[in-house]
Amino acid sequence: MRGSIILEIYRMTRTLLSGRKKYYSQCGEDFLASLYLPEKKINYIDIGSGNPIDGSNTYLFYKRGGSGICVDLVQNNIMLSKWIRPRDKVLRSLVIGKSLMSEQRKTFKWWEMYPPGYSTASVEDFKSALRLGASLVQQSEIDAMSFQEVWEQLNPKLPLFLTIDTEGLDFDILSAIDFGFCRPRVICVETPSKITRENTDSLLVNAGYVTTGRTILSSIYTDYDYLRRNDQLKHWI
Repeated sequence: MRGSIILEIYRMTRTLLSGRKKYYSQCGEDFLASLYLPEKKINYIDIGSGNPIDGSNTYLFYKRGGSGICVDLVQNNIMLSKWIRPRDKVLRSLVIGKSLMSEQRKTFKWWEMYPPGYSTASVEDFKSALRLGASLVQQSEIDAMSFQEVWEQLNPKLPLFLTIDTEGLDFDILSAIDFGFCRPRVICVETPSKITRENTDSLLVNAGYVTTGRTILSSIYTDYDYLRRNDQLKHWI
């Protein structure tokens, strides 16, 4: 554990000292989102936030003066985020979607794995990770909260960027959001397969969003009314 956090600090320091990097997401997601979030200060909700700099979809907006809520379950990521991004509220919690809400529980089992990408709240995925060679770092009980509980902690007057990367629970979380009350201007969701892209496209198009970007890993969606008001809708219809 200690060695891995020292390595992360080294990588982040190297990134910051280079002075050349303008974007930080793994595949340019922050660049695509920034096209529709020109303000210097915005809200963001980063579910599955990961490392606070390298590969982060929200560090660009933090650098510009924004702030928000970063939710993660890996202890190293929590520690680093609190240190590197003091304006953010950093939560170690499981954000639950429709399927987990039906269980009416406040805590869930969590298996933190190495590599961290195998970490999961699913016993089936945990067993699969072990078969694939991942190792268990720790098992714990994790508090759960709804997306609504996260969103209510933000300033409603600022534009909102929502990014979700939860290793398979993304669509479940999106399905539980009432877009009539909470309306992010831009949404970034991990959509690594054709079926997840199609399902996410259908859900968000029906909720009044337009697909405005794709990367190898993710899809970017922007509010239809924002594009219309800013004369950008013609590029996407």
